[in-house]
Amino acid sequence: MQSSDNDTLSRTVDESLSNILVMGETVIDFIPDQPGELSMTETFHRRAGGAPANVAVRLAELGLSPWFWTRVGDDGFGSFLHQTLRDNGLTDRFIIHDDTASTALAFVSHDDDADREFNFYRTETADTRFDSMTIPDSVLGDVSWVIFGGVCLACEPARTAMLSVAKRAQQNNCTVVFDPNARPELWDSPDEFDTACRDACDIADIIKATPEDIAAAGIDHDDEHNTSLDALLDLGPHTAFITYGDAGAAAQATDDAPWGATEVTHEGYSVNVVDTTGAGDAFLAGGIRGLIDGLTLAETLSLANATAAITTTKQGAMDATVSQEAINQIRTDDVSWYPLPINQVVMLTRRNDEVTVRSRTPQLAEYRWFHSVAVDCLLISSLPLRLPARIPRRGCSWCVFPRFSRTLSRGALTSVNYDQWCTL
Repeated sequence: MQSSDNDTLSRTVDESLSNILVMGETVIDFIPDQPGELSMTETFHRRAGGAPANVAVRLAELGLSPWFWTRVGDDGFGSFLHQTLRDNGLTDRFIIHDDTASTALAFVSHDDDADREFNFYRTETADTRFDSMTIPDSVLGDVSWVIFGGVCLACEPARTAMLSVAKRAQQNNCTVVFDPNARPELWDSPDEFDTACRDACDIADIIKATPEDIAAAGIDHDDEHNTSLDALLDLGPHTAFITYGDAGAAAQATDDAPWGATEVTHEGYSVNVVDTTGAGDAFLAGGIRGLIDGLTLAETLSLANATAAITTTKQGAMDATVSQEAINQIRTDDVSWYPLPINQVVMLTRRNDEVTVRSRTPQLAEYRWFHSVAVDCLLISSLPLRLPARIPRRGCSWCVFPRFSRTLSRGALTSVNYDQWCTL
């Protein structure tokens, strides 16, 4: 049942603006105070977690406050999670308190590289008892995106409820997003996980997965990201993302995708990693933000990686604040500059606001963006940069600046002589 105090809780967002429904578990993550095996850990810190909850919170931080359908126990842990979700900008219409079940718990252990493992305590907990009728068709008619994950597919009746709502969302022309989020310890057998993933992918338009998810689902692939992406797309979605931790991510879309057929990679961003819990969920939120904003798949991948990187800089899945300013900063700090002698330039062409540089240097064979030209050196950036919308006439100076900059500061500009550029 729903907690009786829900009606008196103030709404934190304008519910009429919710265009996204996220559904799934919210759990208590117990984070260790130091790396090591669980058997050797004495002190834990309570944090809010659960992959769908993390996605919902990150979407809210990115300006897309979603509906969030979840279930927690009518206990102290459930009250803590409910308050945390409200404090992070989520409305509580579909935050359900179950007075006959407990809140799910997860104990996390870290190695020295901040990679983590989970030990779940969720036998017949509130998050295993979803009822699809909680979400009326009117809500699915109002939203455009529905997001769910694999943990709630591990047991009934939650599995049937999740797949039922996802199917109804598909019938309402929503974009359905699925994250397998493999947790082998929650499943009775690998075959069961395989079957559930294939059922979900048959409904989903977009899938976000890891190599571990793909292996756990028994999907044929090899270590090359393009074959893994192909394998995911063969299951039904038109767009697939694969995340590789600190090695970045890759994405591929078919002709059926609204953003068109393409395949892209991004090497990620370098940060001081404290805890990787929730990084994949932040990646998914950043990716959805990019796609909703109409960014290209390459730009979306960059935004998703930046969002994920920020969340690894503090303990807990929700503790690091994601903001546009933080995203801009991490992308600006990560610019890599490559000095390229002019005599190595084979071709420099301009088409509309895009510049393509071709080089004799193999590792710099083609960069589709450039930042500045000097007399003896061409500086090429690994970040997407664009020319101004209006190209000045010959003899003028013009500026190149990062496309993601909302405001232009003196430090973000590089003046270039147009005559000099045209003579290369």
